[in-house]
Amino acid sequence: MVKKQQQQQPQKTHPEFAPVLHAADWNKYDDRLMKAAERGDVEKVSSILAKKGVNPGKLDVEGRSVFHVVASKGNLECLNAILIHGVDITTSDTAGRNALHLAAKYGHALCLQKLLQYNCPTEHADLQGRTALHDAAMADCPSSIQLLCDHGASVNAKDVDGRTPLVLATQMSRPTICQLLIDRGADVNSRDKQNRTALMLGCEYGCRDAVEVLIKNGADISLLDA
Repeated sequence: MVKKQQQQQPQKTHPEFAPVLHAADWNKYDDRLMKAAERGDVEKVSSILAKKGVNPGKLDVEGRSVFHVVASKGNLECLNAILIHGVDITTSDTAGRNALHLAAKYGHALCLQKLLQYNCPTEHADLQGRTALHDAAMADCPSSIQLLCDHGASVNAKDVDGRTPLVLATQMSRPTICQLLIDRGADVNSRDKQNRTALMLGCEYGCRDAVEVLIKNGADISLLDA
């Protein structure tokens, strides 16, 4: 006897972990939520989030979500409201950056700390292969560097060009950040994909203060890029 095949039931998805929707699904509530987030109006944000089906991780036509906007603006109250409501913290924008990247990029250490408390992944890389630590290094924010390293961020992570946070900090002439990264275990002689070290690039870009930090911490002046 042939058994009657059971109809497969669709999986139920909790609203907090619903798939990220995109611009085609954008509606008036999403628009109102975005405008409230941009203004930093936490009461309005909380009110709209209370409506059924509102997803703060949904991307607009510019590839941003409300979650990304409040992280990039450093609005801790709005960010907290969204996290309490529930959102996929791994949601990325069209550049592959998550909320942790954006908080780090714009030097918002308090928002970054809150995201880390919710276990936002430090190892996530954007489309350039950069982690939040790369962004923090360029932003010249020591507090962000310390927080990320304390939560296990790889200090020697390389982007698509093979550049570490130390290399980027050197190119941006951030001597304080360079020293902090070295203190956290950054390899001063790490090479990028063109075989260049932070010292070579620092000299090329005329970043004297950063170069002095590298040499003081054992950068090999005899290395060649050939």
